[in-house]
Amino acid sequence: MSRTIEANFLPSPVEEAKEKPRILVIDDNRYFTYSAKLALERTGRYSVWEENEPARAHQTAQRVKADLILLDIARMSSVNPATLTGKSSCG
Repeated sequence: MSRTIEANFLPSPVEEAKEKPRILVIDDNRYFTYSAKLALERTGRYSVWEENEPARAHQTAQRVKADLILLDIARMSSVNPATLTGKSSCG
């Protein structure tokens, strides 16, 4: 009898980031999100995700459960900040 046992020794990026504050950068400019990610991660204090597609911003925010979302509201008019967090922007 042959058995295959799969083991995942590496934590997923979201699980790995639980000990550090999570930041999600949402902008349509890939160069900006990449440079912001690099700058923040170099401090060693944050785990950073980037999203460049407005249609996927809500899904990414729900998956990452970020502590802070940096959002370019001038360019990403189809993204409602309140729906990213599930909270009202007024309180």
